[in-house]
Amino acid sequence: MAITRYVNTASSPGGDGTTNATTGDNRAFASLNEAEAAIPASIDDWYDIVCEGQNADSARIEFTGTTTSASNYIQVRTDPSATYGRHEGVWSNDHYRIVPNASGTTPLYCWGHHLRLEGLQVACSSTDGAGYGLIRCRNQNSTADIRIDGCIFDGEEKSGTPIGILIMNPSSGAKHTIKNCIIMNVTNGKGIEVSYSSPNVSVYNSVITNCATGINRAAGTVAVTNCAVFNNTDDFNGTMTVTYTASDDNDISGTGNIDISPGATEADDWAAAFTDYANGDFSIKNTDSVLYHAGTDLNLTYDIAGNPWHATTPSIGAFEYVDAKIPIAMHHYNLLRSA
Repeated sequence: MAITRYVNTASSPGGDGTTNATTGDNRAFASLNEAEAAIPASIDDWYDIVCEGQNADSARIEFTGTTTSASNYIQVRTDPSATYGRHEGVWSNDHYRIVPNASGTTPLYCWGHHLRLEGLQVACSSTDGAGYGLIRCRNQNSTADIRIDGCIFDGEEKSGTPIGILIMNPSSGAKHTIKNCIIMNVTNGKGIEVSYSSPNVSVYNSVITNCATGINRAAGTVAVTNCAVFNNTDDFNGTMTVTYTASDDNDISGTGNIDISPGATEADDWAAAFTDYANGDFSIKNTDSVLYHAGTDLNLTYDIAGNPWHATTPSIGAFEYVDAKIPIAMHHYNLLRSA
């Protein structure tokens, strides 16, 4: 039975987090930082932290100090049924988001070994950017299992943000999985950086765009599948396995890879592939998109917006194509089923 706690940025510090109320002794934690500090050093079951709030969560977070395991893990997620809960696949200032002043550090730091992040938005309020990236996963042990699912990381083109997701120095055997995510606007660095020791990183059905380098592998093993990596100065750097992935010029070898921008003007091709890439909407534009059903089955259930992935040939990127915009309530229903 999960141990459930709540974060609501409309609450005030000092509650015990056992309800989503914003008043009373049992009120929600006012920040994820407060919720993390209240996690015991040892947990008897998996720990579920449900976040919401129209105001930004402005405190940086470090996940550390709790003994976890494959069955007793920490999950941080947003509620798709809450008014100010989960985003709908596009950055939203009306849904829960972690935006601290993390100049010279990182908004979200993961020292823990079994952590699942689902449906979060992460940026940095400092004009200087986040000095160590938007999320930093470091020193995981050999049994670690870190999962980042349905999250949006926005570097906002700040020169002091060098990395979107940094994975560094884990022990051999640790696993890091990034799926259904968007990493964008790290214009002075890397969308994803994998470095030091022996990382084992899988990147599935994600979008990495408008970065100096899309994905940089300096160490370990990196597998990239069903991703859209485009509009970066360099889409890939370092040796990695890339399959069924769309990139500019398709300049990396691998089964099923495609050129997302074969025409004379790359921006025209990006506009043909996505609904509104220039404004952060990376949903599939129509069935003529080069991304439509161009991927391979990874046994994933739902995309970043709660649409079911095609059973055999999913689309490339973070979104499956739907013929018409399904009601928001249906997105919420699908995401609740997968929670």
